[in-house]
Amino acid sequence: MIATTDKSRLTVPGPRPLPILGNAIQVFRFATDSIGYTCHLFQTYGSDLNLQCLNIILSVLGRASASGLLLQ
Repeated sequence: MIATTDKSRLTVPGPRPLPILGNAIQVFRFATDSIGYTCHLFQTYGSDLNLQCLNIILSVLGRASASGLLLQ
């Protein structure tokens, strides 16, 4: 499941965003090889993670129970 949110209060781990660009490089890698890069991110950060691009937070949730984080 992939969802976007602008709630900055989420504390889900993920790669540190660069100033201004955020995780634009990681989002590009995700777009070009979503399965391979998602596997890499899950191995590094766990089954739930955030990517930030500009002012948008992309939450990648690897388990259905984590979707409750977005509904709070």
